[in-house]
This record gives sequence, structure tokens and C-alpha cells, in this order.
Amino acid sequence: MKKNQLKFELLGTQFVIQSEEELEYLERISRYLIKKVNDVNHNTTIGEPFKLAILAGLNIVDELFKARNGKKPAEPDEESNVDIDEITLRMINKIDKNL
Repeated sequence: MKKNQLKFELLGTQFVIQSEEELEYLERISRYLIKKVNDVNHNTTIGEPFKLAILAGLNIVDELFKARNGKKPAEPDEESNVDIDEITLRMINKIDKNL
């Protein structure tokens, strides 16, 4: 099967994805990731790209787990974003202390 390649930029870094998936699918998932990272970036004061990516990843994993359990992810609102951000910041601080 033909390998498709997609280039995109996230947090100032260029990425290249190679996959047998359709190019449209790769574009869709990269746009989704970029959107999630941008959402976290706009809702927090964290400026470090690594931490922004981890926060976005945690949000995506939360959506995945809820979907697997048949739960609809909560609609984002300002209050829920603050809760998620506070929890995630505590998690990042714990990770930093252990590294």
C-alpha cells in the first residue's frame, strides 16, 4: 500500500507523518491535535511547548476514555477548562518533582 506523507507545524516545530492512512484522515487528525494544543494555549498561562503538548494530550486521552465508556465528553466551558487546567498543572508539577 502507498505511504502518504503530511507535513505540519505545531508549537514552532515541523512534523512529518508517514502512514498508509488516507491523506485526508492525516490532515483531519493533525488539525484536531493543533486545535487541542491551541485551545490549551489560549486557556492557560503555560508557555512551554512540552507542557502545552502534555496538557493537550491529557485532554485528548480524557475524551478517548470517556468515548470508550460510552460517556459523552463534557462541552468545553470556561469553568471546566479551569478545573482541567488546575488538575493538569498539579500533575505536571508532580512529574517535574520526580524528574
